[in-house]
Amino acid sequence: MGDAMKKRTVFGLPLTPIHLLEQLKGESFCLSYATRNRLGRQLDDAIRLVADDGILLLDNGAFSAWRSGVPMDVDGFVRWAADICRRCPQAVVVVPDVIDGDELANDEMRLDFSGAMLEADAFIPGERMMMVWHMHESLDRLTGLIEGCYQYIAIGSSGEYAKVGTPQWHARIAEAFDHIERFCADSEGAYVRPWIHMMRAQSEAHRYPFDSADSCSVAVNHCRYKAEGEGHVARYAKRIRGRIDSSCVGIDRLEVEAPAEAARMFDELRHRVKHGTAADSRAAIEASLSRMEQRAIEFETATRGVNINDGDAPYTDMIMAGVKTVETRASRSLDSVVGKRVGIIRTGQGKATLVGYATIGEPYCYPNVDEFRRDYQRHRVQPGSRFDCGGVGKWGYPLTNVERTQERTIERRGNVLRRLD
Repeated sequence: MGDAMKKRTVFGLPLTPIHLLEQLKGESFCLSYATRNRLGRQLDDAIRLVADDGILLLDNGAFSAWRSGVPMDVDGFVRWAADICRRCPQAVVVVPDVIDGDELANDEMRLDFSGAMLEADAFIPGERMMMVWHMHESLDRLTGLIEGCYQYIAIGSSGEYAKVGTPQWHARIAEAFDHIERFCADSEGAYVRPWIHMMRAQSEAHRYPFDSADSCSVAVNHCRYKAEGEGHVARYAKRIRGRIDSSCVGIDRLEVEAPAEAARMFDELRHRVKHGTAADSRAAIEASLSRMEQRAIEFETATRGVNINDGDAPYTDMIMAGVKTVETRASRSLDSVVGKRVGIIRTGQGKATLVGYATIGEPYCYPNVDEFRRDYQRHRVQPGSRFDCGGVGKWGYPLTNVERTQERTIERRGNVLRRLD
């Protein structure tokens, strides 16, 4: 019967001659910043032709830049991608990554991307960003991306797993999926599996539960089948897609929505939160959320708590006293609880203990050490401590409506968040 999900085949562009793209109406496409100058009107055509429930993947061009030895144009990519996102609800943006870099280098690139958005005043919604996990990176980093509540995660072949299809490659992919499933199951509802995309390994997509996979095979090789006559591109694409389609039931997993529907729901949520009245807010927000968000949202009652490590300083006491009003993180790991009531859990001093509650505000970026130092009176992180900025940049989450409660031990586990029941 196949995997209980829908798998999307994503066809790389440009396709020449450009009129042949009409044969792929209703498919999913990948546009690369590296080949943007060769797209011409095909950019507009792709926006028009992409399936209503498809994906228009906006690749950052990092792989092409890496192969040619030129630095990546992050600022230009931000402006290009933000413009397409405004025009196409199916668009999903691959956050710039460092192909052969370590985890720190990729964290720094993520901060560069955020900084570029601020500089360009170009808004790309977080729920439309796709983070890349490189196969040579640790499984803990993969877990961290899930904890960061990214809706989309791409897997890229790299390091000792750079060659697709080797025994080592297959073993690593299997290990990654097993890790994802076990982590989400152990979280008992705190996290669900995101949309998983496979970069440049479409030939293996039928073997694993990828939600999507991209390939340039049609764009590169369709001329070989030109002798078949009219419609040869559509037939070739169908052959490529056939093996993938036959490996699944063709219905999206309960945890995911098609990109356009997810974008619509999040936009509706933002609008209602900003403009809705108290009388309709709860019903309207619930109606506008995806099934995944419905499982996680908390209104009046907090059901999850944020771990605050008191190993270096009594941060939880500072929060309860109103002295520390911003919680800082190395990544956007608290985005899933923004606007929500959460427990404040003291860790690093014996057993995890609930000490109070607070509401988490919208995050903002500290792009450098100077900015971080200037906000010391709010975050209270000492220079030189293990939670210091360290030159890489951090995110700050405002804490409001702080309330102390009778302390109790929390038995549930979690690196960032824990359930309170």
